[in-house]
Amino acid sequence: TRVNPLWPLAVVLHVDLVRFGLGGPSWLGWTNLAAGWLVPYTLGAAWSRGELERRRAGWILLGGGAVVTAALVAWAGYPASMVGVPGAAVSNLNPPTLAAVTFGVAQCGLALLLREPLRRVLRRPVAWAAVALVNLSAMTIFLWHQTALMATTATALLAGRLP
Repeated sequence: TRVNPLWPLAVVLHVDLVRFGLGGPSWLGWTNLAAGWLVPYTLGAAWSRGELERRRAGWILLGGGAVVTAALVAWAGYPASMVGVPGAAVSNLNPPTLAAVTFGVAQCGLALLLREPLRRVLRRPVAWAAVALVNLSAMTIFLWHQTALMATTATALLAGRLP
């Protein structure tokens, strides 16, 4: 919990540099599975310790993450889609790439910036009740979504190819 987020970010950077820049083996990318997810985890740990309380931290994470992600997509050949797309040569999530991690850093910054405005809104009992009510069915909606996805995929496989 005390690991600085820059350490796992540096691991992801170096793995991608070796993998994509120097022609290293593709299996090396699986190192990013642990390192990539450690970045938001360590940001959350830093937040819980009070290290990201200033709005400046949110702006730095949002701006830095967005700029680096855009640069990686524009000039380093990373795909613009942060999720896997059939037929793409590289998936940003399987295994995680530097672009996916920097996009996650931007999302963490946005969450930090929205934290106080959302707290103010949710102090109102009606707004809090609405969010609580929707959250009661969030897992149900997610699981039905997965069921529909699997049914569609199974049907497409029977047809001979995925759309």
